[in-house]
Amino acid sequence: MQKQVTALILSLLMAGTLFSCGADAQPGTDTTSGNDTDAVTEPADNGPKSGVPDSVKFDGETVSILNSQYHEKYFALLDTFEATGDSVSDSVYNRNLAVMDKLGVTFTVTNMFDKEGDGYAKMRLDIESGSGEFDLYFGNQYRNVSLAVNDYCFDMKDAPYIDVSQPWWYADYMENINFNDRHRYILNGDFSLNFLHQIAAVYFNKSLMEDYFGDADFLYDEVLDGKWTLERMMELVANVWDDKNGNQKIDFSDTIGLAMQDTNYINYTLFFAAGGEVTVTESDGSVIINNNIERNVDISSTIFKLVRGTTGVYLNDGKDGFAKLSEAADNGFPQKFSEGTMLFTIGQINTTDQLRDMKDDYGVIPYPKFDASGEYRSIVQDHAASVSLPKNTTRSELCAAVIEEMTFQGYMTMVPDYYSIVLKNKYMRDTDDKAMQILDLIHDTAYTQVGFAYGAHLNGLWRISRETISKNNDNYATLWAAALSKATEKFKTIQEYFSK
Repeated sequence: MQKQVTALILSLLMAGTLFSCGADAQPGTDTTSGNDTDAVTEPADNGPKSGVPDSVKFDGETVSILNSQYHEKYFALLDTFEATGDSVSDSVYNRNLAVMDKLGVTFTVTNMFDKEGDGYAKMRLDIESGSGEFDLYFGNQYRNVSLAVNDYCFDMKDAPYIDVSQPWWYADYMENINFNDRHRYILNGDFSLNFLHQIAAVYFNKSLMEDYFGDADFLYDEVLDGKWTLERMMELVANVWDDKNGNQKIDFSDTIGLAMQDTNYINYTLFFAAGGEVTVTESDGSVIINNNIERNVDISSTIFKLVRGTTGVYLNDGKDGFAKLSEAADNGFPQKFSEGTMLFTIGQINTTDQLRDMKDDYGVIPYPKFDASGEYRSIVQDHAASVSLPKNTTRSELCAAVIEEMTFQGYMTMVPDYYSIVLKNKYMRDTDDKAMQILDLIHDTAYTQVGFAYGAHLNGLWRISRETISKNNDNYATLWAAALSKATEKFKTIQEYFSK
């Protein structure tokens, strides 16, 4: 996914735009009209143009949106109820006002916490009953994928107004998430900041890096030179362990190189970021299960060695008397990292939210490659926001206009506000030119593959690298062979559906 945001960022920085922090939005249902537009900045006449002509109006129509998110904190990344003074939520609020004002519509947004599938179930019921309560479903990527494969989504391939070649749409990503370019049941673009939040990133403590290796910034050069690999990560981590409690074994109270958990999602996102291929795309565009897993085996074995066989790595598996941490990669590990007692923590861009009070400076780099010849892949976690229409919609033109305008306005104002001002200048501790280049690199290498996005329909093939760690057995090929027959059978159904 490549984005052309440089000109927008420069224009905002030259304008000296500044923001302050405020309160978070609360879940609920909000109805907002497009009358209060004083705070909205219109795009320049000579800049990019929305696919929705200015003449298109919908005369006061109400657009009902189900905003279903894995965490309640993500609600405000699509919808806010009022201007609060918070830089992120106010940017979203102003974007929504601009969209409603241009199109002459009103948004009704229902926020639903969907960790247990409540929002997904509500959307399915709405479609099955034909009630038409919701026009748009903004949900977690993995929920929208399930809607698509169960034939609940309207195909937006030929929708008016939307040109996915425009930079506010993630065209390559959508081709993967929709299995190929034949259909477009799921849309991804700059309509929500949640997508940016879910892009994979690695954080390193600059003070510890200088203490142990004599230079706080050398990793920036290694990343830009293409030398940041799993093996290199192991080398660095292996040198960082200070037995703080003197019990002669590594544990969570020590200063360590890295903490991992045997059942955490990081184990398989590392695999995909390093170049693991559960599925591959053929020259004719068809997607098949990978029949050459030699590289997968090597990648998985290297991750196994990192987690299970590297001095400096603490494995939180609940077998050392220390309880397994809940949502370790999102909470417990970033917390330890913020205390200055861990060299690396692995997460996403939104991990910065956990590091606001950290005293030490930190740097941000992509997930490591398998070897120097590969390309960086910043895997997007499957909580990322996607949008779909119910299959039985009668308002596809209206919805297409709304989605296009939301995404365009997001690209013009909301994303640059977050990316250049909030993320680069507020959350990140390092504004060195190389650090900013790497942040752009992470952003521009956002990635998924069918084998990851549709993992739930592949009989566990996508998570085998994690299983080797949780079972403490470096046997990727054996586990793959055991799961392959049923995976092939299940995947055939999806292949047939998307080949229609």
